[in-house]
Amino acid sequence: MTVTPPLERIMPADLELGTIAATRLAALGCAKALDQSLSVKGLTLFEGRDGGDMVQRWRGLPTQPWHPWVTTTISEREEAKNYALEALQTKNAIFTDGSVVKDVKTGAALVVYREGVEVYSNFWKLSPYATITDCELLGVLEAVRWIVSTAGDEAWEIFTDSQAVLKILSSRSSTARWDKARQIYLSLSEIPGRVSLRWVPGHSSISANERADELAAKGASMREVSAETEISVRTLRRYQGEVGRLSLRKWWSDKRASLGTSVNDFFYCASHARLWIRGEVTAASSAVVFGRAPTPAHLYRCGVVNSPECDCGAPVGNTRHYLLSCPLLEQARNRVKGGVPYHLYDLKRRKSFNQLCSALMQSLDARRGLL
Repeated sequence: MTVTPPLERIMPADLELGTIAATRLAALGCAKALDQSLSVKGLTLFEGRDGGDMVQRWRGLPTQPWHPWVTTTISEREEAKNYALEALQTKNAIFTDGSVVKDVKTGAALVVYREGVEVYSNFWKLSPYATITDCELLGVLEAVRWIVSTAGDEAWEIFTDSQAVLKILSSRSSTARWDKARQIYLSLSEIPGRVSLRWVPGHSSISANERADELAAKGASMREVSAETEISVRTLRRYQGEVGRLSLRKWWSDKRASLGTSVNDFFYCASHARLWIRGEVTAASSAVVFGRAPTPAHLYRCGVVNSPECDCGAPVGNTRHYLLSCPLLEQARNRVKGGVPYHLYDLKRRKSFNQLCSALMQSLDARRGLL
């Protein structure tokens, strides 16, 4: 059986090859390719750092597989909450957290307690391409560093609300793939048996955890990066995919102009296909985007009417005119935040745009009924 690729996946061979090559070079640490991948988000490499050091990759651990491993515990929610509350009052406990706001503001924090009394706290701002896992790992790493440098001869409990972090640290292979997890393991190997890591449910009215969450958000709001992190290959692929889609949009816009097609040329069909699959555009919007709206200009080309004029008096009543300037649809058009964009993906309020297209189709249907 032949499977037709989705329209959103169609890309000229030269653009697709360039995207694949840039993704691969970025994963290998090529600074130029990294810049290309990050530029789509308006990001740049940190000055003074070699691009090869910026990419997250597998690095072997210097210890043998039978060496004592990190102690991690993930209990049931209520049990974990009760244990955290008890440990907060009776033991040495550190609560850590990470924060990501709008995919670019990233932060991490830790709060140190001795029998319920806060004795130390700190927070950091990470690179804008850091993931939530990077943030959570940094919080745990800084907690371990604080213990090693300050109180390595005591027993400590580190609490995090990220099960993903604990699952990474519980596996030797996963630890080798994450630089911060690797550093956590190597630091803990200096004080074996002194530290255990536990999961604490987030947003469960534990004051210490809420305090860490508050500081992590504060770190994310800082202006300057204070703790740089590596870029994951998965993030690079996502960024490079966006670069490819932007290149494809430009290619399609230029190609469509050269074809002289009557289809509405300020929409990008591949982007529309993706939105249609997600259910974010309606049948009316689909008809408008693909040029099936019975506008006077369209009916004139088909020989149905004798003039392409719009009822408002405009000489050409095509889709562009109705969506951008026709006074008959001004009220519906004003509801679209930021106006009708060049690309459908740039819409800020797709619901309002769908309503505009519905109003357009209703107006055209009513007009046809009057002919």
